[in-house]
Amino acid sequence: MDKSKCEGIKVYTIVGSHEADAVNGRISNESRVGAALLNKTENDVVMVGDLLFKILNIVVDRKAVKK
Repeated sequence: MDKSKCEGIKVYTIVGSHEADAVNGRISNESRVGAALLNKTENDVVMVGDLLFKILNIVVDRKAVKK
C-alpha cells in the first residue's frame, strides 16, 4: 500500500455495536478502528493495520453521554 496517498477527510461517529452503520460513518466502539480511536485526543495519529488516522477534531454529544 502506498502510504503517501491520502484518502481525504472522513467523519466517524463511534457508537455501541447495536448502532453501528459503517456505510454511514457510524463505527462500533468494539471494532478495531473504533477501539483504537477511543481515548485519543486531537492531533493524535493512530495506525490500525495498514490504515493511518489523524484525529483532527473531537465532538462529544453531551445528550448521548450518560451521567
